[in-house]
Amino acid sequence: MNFLNGITILLAYQLAGEVGAFMLPIPIPGPVLGMVLLFLTLLVRGRPTPSFFTESCHGCPSGSTPPTTF
Repeated sequence: MNFLNGITILLAYQLAGEVGAFMLPIPIPGPVLGMVLLFLTLLVRGRPTPSFFTESCHGCPSGSTPPTTF
């Protein structure tokens, strides 16, 4: 995923949080609500598969895998 896709997803979740905070009578700021929504989405999706890392390694030498840091 490139930078523009990632920042677009973050801004979409922030917008969803802002709309949710506006619509719901709760005292939580919109960006915080958006990050909670993002966290819940990541929990539901689970961890990426190992093939995700090997397919996304365009600059790695043949046969090697990129470092996995979490």
